[in-house]
Amino acid sequence: ANRWDRRKGMDSLLQLSKLLDSRFTVVLIGVSAVRQWYIHLKYGDRVQTIGKIADQKELASWYSRARVYVNPTLDDCFPTTNLEALACGTPVITFCTGGSPESITDTCGRVISGSGPEALRQAVLSVCDDPRITPDTCRQRAMAYDRQERFGEYMELYRQLLS
Repeated sequence: ANRWDRRKGMDSLLQLSKLLDSRFTVVLIGVSAVRQWYIHLKYGDRVQTIGKIADQKELASWYSRARVYVNPTLDDCFPTTNLEALACGTPVITFCTGGSPESITDTCGRVISGSGPEALRQAVLSVCDDPRITPDTCRQRAMAYDRQERFGEYMELYRQLLS
């Protein structure tokens, strides 16, 4: 995240780290040095924190290494990080807020209607166990996502609302 706070879902991810077993580590990227120290003190090895990454290749490497990208944003118009993760072959789990669900299908992740850490945990396990979700299906979804098509759908919706 550019700025980690409750709105971006940091609380949800930290709570999720307590619910996942030792096979999982939550990795937070873009965390300030002070907050990194606090998180390490409170959560230990369950959460790995990294400062801001400006290099696109390094960031893509982190996306690619992840088994799942969890984006628990509570307020986003259209998080491009979802498409970035999919383009790297990583499935996405997100809340049903703003434009977050727009790029996600059953073959590349999960959209959660609730906003609790238990729902996130269940979604992580579900995605990890779903044989339909592969790096190829995630990349295919990212490549098939057509921004112009979505804009057209929005324009049609606006026309309907105005008539």
